[in-house]
Amino acid sequence: MKIIKASTEKDFKELNIFFWEMWKEEFNLELENQIDIYKRCDIYFIKEYEINISAIIYSTYEWKNNIWRFGTLEKYRWNWYGSKLLNYILNKYTWDFYLSSDINQVKYYEKFWFKNTWEKRKVWNTYWINMILEK
Repeated sequence: MKIIKASTEKDFKELNIFFWEMWKEEFNLELENQIDIYKRCDIYFIKEYEINISAIIYSTYEWKNNIWRFGTLEKYRWNWYGSKLLNYILNKYTWDFYLSSDINQVKYYEKFWFKNTWEKRKVWNTYWINMILEK
């Protein structure tokens, strides 16, 4: 397993499609071109056999360090790719982290020591909880 930092136009185009395909049915999303936004972030991903398996977007927004998007293809979720990628980011950067978690995923992030702030916000057609990891 090799973790790669997105750097080429091809990487950004593939990751734009990867994140759309992750949630298009669940949230009834249309494909949007997020490539210019992604280029301003640090994106790390795992690819095997020319398939993007897991990816995470780290960004700094309003002086906060955010894990903006994070996903693993469903058939690979129990192979720990996502957990390895999240651990990589948490070890690479030294500041506090913020993320918004789908209500159903809060327990997953608590395993990584994220704390629930109980701030709820609506994202697409579901509610998410803001979480923080203080290092």
